[in-house]
Amino acid sequence: MRCHLIKTQIALETLFEKLSSTQVIALDTEFLRVRTYYPKLCLVQIASHGEVYCIDPLAVDLGIDQVRDILIDAHKTKILHAGRQDIEVLYAHCGQVPLNVFDTQVAAAMLGLGDQIGYADLVELFTGKSLEK
Repeated sequence: MRCHLIKTQIALETLFEKLSSTQVIALDTEFLRVRTYYPKLCLVQIASHGEVYCIDPLAVDLGIDQVRDILIDAHKTKILHAGRQDIEVLYAHCGQVPLNVFDTQVAAAMLGLGDQIGYADLVELFTGKSLEK
């Protein structure tokens, strides 16, 4: 799986153009919530078609309109794991709640696997493969 660091506006625009025809994306965020009322978005990770994109909003003027367009596109499925806080931070920065979200932790709970199963444990349970940290 190839990983791309997105830290320029041109790279960001190229990414969103590439994702415009994608129907399923995996999404994760990293954020800082120390000494602040609202979480500070520090990293947006998107995976699609065997590629991982790490968007550095601290280096790039994060194209909020482009992010919002992807988040509210009901034709795209956004896959998250334990996504409550991701949704919260994205809402704080984009003013929109993502549509068509599939949360793997919620799905696991609905299958009776407990409400706090971690992603690595879930992958190992279903595939037998252990993920590196």
